Amino acid sequence: MSDDSGIPLSRSSGWRRLSPWSVVFILAAGIVRFVRENIPLLLGAGVGAAAFERIGVMEVALAGGLLLAVGTTISIIYYRRFRFRLEGDMLRVQKGLIERKELKLQAGRIQHISFQQPVYMRPFRLVRFSVDTPGSTAAEVELPGIRWETAEFLRTQLQSSRESDGRKGETETDSAGESEASVLFRVTPWNLTLHGVASNYAYVMAAALSPFIHRIEQSLAERIGEVDLWERIVTATGSALAAGVVLVFGLVVLMVTISVVVSWLRFHGFVLTRGNGRFTQRSGLLNRQEQVLSLSKLQAVESIQTAVGRMIRRRHLVCRQIGVAAMENDAGARTFLVPGLTRDPARRLSGEFLPDVNPDVSLRRVHPFYRRFLMLRFGLLFTAVFGTFAAAIGEAILLAGFLGVLLILWLLVYQHWRTVGWTVDRRYAYFRSGLFGHRLMMFPSRNAQRAELSQSWFQRRRGVATVRLSLPSGTVTFPFLPEAEARFLANLTMYRVESGRDERGKEASEPTSPERGGQV
Repeated sequence: MSDDSGIPLSRSSGWRRLSPWSVVFILAAGIVRFVRENIPLLLGAGVGAAAFERIGVMEVALAGGLLLAVGTTISIIYYRRFRFRLEGDMLRVQKGLIERKELKLQAGRIQHISFQQPVYMRPFRLVRFSVDTPGSTAAEVELPGIRWETAEFLRTQLQSSRESDGRKGETETDSAGESEASVLFRVTPWNLTLHGVASNYAYVMAAALSPFIHRIEQSLAERIGEVDLWERIVTATGSALAAGVVLVFGLVVLMVTISVVVSWLRFHGFVLTRGNGRFTQRSGLLNRQEQVLSLSKLQAVESIQTAVGRMIRRRHLVCRQIGVAAMENDAGARTFLVPGLTRDPARRLSGEFLPDVNPDVSLRRVHPFYRRFLMLRFGLLFTAVFGTFAAAIGEAILLAGFLGVLLILWLLVYQHWRTVGWTVDRRYAYFRSGLFGHRLMMFPSRNAQRAELSQSWFQRRRGVATVRLSLPSGTVTFPFLPEAEARFLANLTMYRVESGRDERGKEASEPTSPERGGQV
C-alpha cells in the first residue's frame, strides 16, 4: 500500500492511502462539523458564556488544546485506516475508527462527481473527491484528501465505464461523441454581483446564524448598558420616521451585501464547459470546486427569477438530477446551478441542456377556481386568527385593519394565479409558479415515472382536477386544470413514457388536445 503521491492509478493498482497532508483536511472538517452541530446549541442556551466566565481563560485554553490534541489523534487514526482502490469499473473504499467499513460503488450507479479544494489545501494540490448516487442525501463516497491528478484519473475511469455501460441500454444525445470540451458560458464580475443582489442567500445565512441571535442581543445589551440606541438614532436623524427609514435601509444593505459575498465565494471564476456528453462547471474563490453533469442523469431544467431578479433582468438555471432535492438557493456543491444570466444566454443554455426546448413558450393559465380556492383557504385561516385576537382586544377599529389585510391577501392570491401556467409541446412539458418571482420548470414528458389525477369534492363540483407528475428528481403539480385538459395531460405523459418516443415519432398516434382537436 502506498500514499497518494500523484502517481497515476491503473486498473491493476493495489490499495492506496490518502495523502499525509489530508490529516489537516480531516481535522479541519471535523472542527467545522463540531462547531456546526454543538456550538449554536450551547450559545443559544447561554451555557458556553457562563462556563467561560466561571472557569476562566486559562482553563478554557487548556480544554481547547486537549480537544485539538484528541481531534488530531483521531484524524491520524482515521487516515491510517482509510484506503481505496479502483477495481475495473468499481471504486472500493475501506475506512473506520473502531469498526471497519467497506464501500463498493459501481460506475453505473454514479450520478454526480465533484471536486472541492479549500484554500488551505491548494499548496498541496489536494482535493476532496465526492461521488453521489441517485436518491442520496449526502455524498455516497468521499475521499477527503487526494491529489488532483488522482482525482482526475478516478473521474475519467469511472465516467468512461459508466458511459460504455450506458451505450448498451440507452443512447446519449448527439453531443456524446464530442472529443474536446467547449466553453459555453463564463460569468462576468458584474453579472456575478447582480446574481448576489437578486438571490436569497442572505436569508439562508440568517437561518444558519439564528441560534446566535439571542446571545448577540445579550452581548450588545451588556456593552451598551443604559444607552438607548433607538433614541440616539432618532436624535441623529431628527425624527422617528427618518430613524425607521435608516434602520430599514441599513438592514436591506446588510442583507444584499451578505448575498453578494456568498455569491462571490461560491461562483467566482465560474466557467461552464461541454464535452463527451457531459457538462462541467468550475468555480469558487476560497473553496474551488468542480462539478460534472451527465446528460443521461439530467431530468429537468428550471429557469428561476426572484422578485429582485425580474427587476434587474437576471435569472439563473438549475439542472435537476435523479433524487436531488430542489434547492435553488443552495450555494453548496450538490446543486448544478448556472448564475448571472440574462434572457438570451439563459435561452441558449436551456437549449444546450434540453435540445429544442423553448423557455419563451406561451403558457395556459389554470382555472380561475384555483384563486377562489386559495382565497377561501387562507381567508378562513386569517379570519379565525384575527377573530380570536380581536375578541381579546375588543376594539372595533380593528375591523378596518381586517378588511385591509383581506384586500392585500386577495391581491397576493390573484398575483399567484396569474403567475401559474402550464403547457406541453411535441417533446417537453412546462410549468411556471411563483408570486412576484418566477420559476419555470422544463422537462421531457417521457422522464415522468407516474401521472396521478386527483379531484376533491370541491373540484368535482367545478369540473376541474389536479395532475401530479412524478419525476426521478421530484414531483411537479399542475393544480386546478379543466378536467378534460387534466386527463389529456396525464394520458399524453403516460403515452410518451410507455412508447419512449421523441420529436421524431409519429404525431398522429398521440392523444389529441380537447381544446384544439388535434395534436399538441
